[in-house]
Amino acid sequence: MEKAKQIIRKYLPAAAFAAALLWLLYQIYPVIFATHDDMRNYTIVREGSLFQLAWEQAVCGRISQLWNTLLLGIPFLADKVWFYKAIAYACLLFDIGSCRLLLKAHVSKPLADMSAILIVSWACLSNYHNMLVSYALCHQLPIAFLFLSLYFFGNTLKKPSKKQAALSALFLLLACMIYEAFLPAVFLFAGWSLLHESAKEQKCSYFAFLKKASRRILPHLSVLAGYMMIYYGWRHFYPTRYDGTSFSFQDPFMSLLTALFYAISFFPVTEMMNYTKRSPVPLQSILEHISVAAWIVSALTAAAFAILLPRMKTDKRKLFACSLLSGVGVLIPVLVISLTPKYPDWIRRGAIGYLPSYYSFFFLVIFIAVGMVRLYTALPDKHYRTTVRVFLTAAVFFVSLTANAVTSIWRPYFDIQSLRYRNFQHAVSTEPVCVLDTSWQIYAPDNPGIHLDKGLTEKFLQLYNPNQVDYLKADAPLSDAKQTLVLRMPENYSYAVLGAADHELCADSVTVRTLVPDAQDIILYDTDGNAVEYDGVHDGDVLRAPDGSAFDLNVRTKLAPAGAPQS
Repeated sequence: MEKAKQIIRKYLPAAAFAAALLWLLYQIYPVIFATHDDMRNYTIVREGSLFQLAWEQAVCGRISQLWNTLLLGIPFLADKVWFYKAIAYACLLFDIGSCRLLLKAHVSKPLADMSAILIVSWACLSNYHNMLVSYALCHQLPIAFLFLSLYFFGNTLKKPSKKQAALSALFLLLACMIYEAFLPAVFLFAGWSLLHESAKEQKCSYFAFLKKASRRILPHLSVLAGYMMIYYGWRHFYPTRYDGTSFSFQDPFMSLLTALFYAISFFPVTEMMNYTKRSPVPLQSILEHISVAAWIVSALTAAAFAILLPRMKTDKRKLFACSLLSGVGVLIPVLVISLTPKYPDWIRRGAIGYLPSYYSFFFLVIFIAVGMVRLYTALPDKHYRTTVRVFLTAAVFFVSLTANAVTSIWRPYFDIQSLRYRNFQHAVSTEPVCVLDTSWQIYAPDNPGIHLDKGLTEKFLQLYNPNQVDYLKADAPLSDAKQTLVLRMPENYSYAVLGAADHELCADSVTVRTLVPDAQDIILYDTDGNAVEYDGVHDGDVLRAPDGSAFDLNVRTKLAPAGAPQS
């Protein structure tokens, strides 16, 4: 019996990490095109103008777009969902692995294992440029580069090495080259250098100590200063047109609020509170979003935490330094953008999270993990420790369940978003769209197109039809001189119907286009306002209006009450 317990204690943390990771990857696998930017990048890659776009973006004042645009395009090169996801998953593992490497080498292995488990178990979907399902490769890399930079810097603190110092400076430079908001990360290195005090330094004067601590970060300051000269030199020749890189100090309170919101928005409890504030729901409704697998993964996470917590034999000075630096690290990625006019305005409009919230999440998990360890180890009495251990284990279980509930709540939204783009692509890459000539215009009131941009959408159409065909969104005026093809989609975007219509948007027949393999029951409306149901509809079916009538394509099509199929 004792041997079985030892085996469980030894392997359960690894099993919990594997289960949480596989469950997370499974939940987010089908999601692609989660943002307009991803669909734009896909369009540019398919069109073959990625290098042209990189230059056009760079001359708008951000030299980083020269390489960022290329990195954003790489996941779309194969035109396969699995290829995109393989890159995204590899980057996620790279981020987690770099974080674990840093903590294992410079704090403790149990804390590194605990943090890795909590990161994958607490990660969740949200509708704020969520890095789990968008911006694969490019914007997933900076946090890993920062962790590697800190790892090599920690090595130089243990044993001075020019090679390790150079690697640390290089990885910090790479992080800042991809995402300028990482520039304040130099304060992490300065703080760690000041918190580190060798036996030899304890005997010298404080001024000498400060001098030596400052000297350790000279490589980092040098490379960042060099990059800033290039960055702002570029902006001198190509003034910025992007309001996300110009500073504004008119409303410091709003900037502070922006930093705080963005720093914690990726945390599942924060997102759940925000969701229930916008859409009050009963507890029973939330519990319905938690699957059996979610309960199992949350239980494994809590059990692994309970096993790892007593193993923390870390030096109190290390825990204090880790707690302080991770607390500062939570704010580092969001500090710069909170001082711009763009993102505080987003907060006013209700968008409480953004891309760097993903980076802050890693530091937030470390900060919480270290806080729980410090609370547990500070108690001298065994019974007090047991009580706190039970309480903290329950808290970990609750947060894990919350993360699963949040992901389950947001997952249908992203499924619909993916269907919207993928079925749109299918509709415009097949007949009748691919055979239209320049005398036609496409009217699509249910789909604003690629990146909400008419020109970009028309470029996308030309991937499949070389003719210049006008693309018109809702409320756009139709040309009387051109024939009109109406493209309509239901609310869940599971299919599209396309029909040649007159100036009143009435059509005798429509063609159905869908990537959903299952038969669907759909409803169209005739010119008398009657609902006409068609059962068992598949891709390519041509539906004809009842005799003596026509379809009124002013009215949006919808699924029959039987329900929407799964993607």
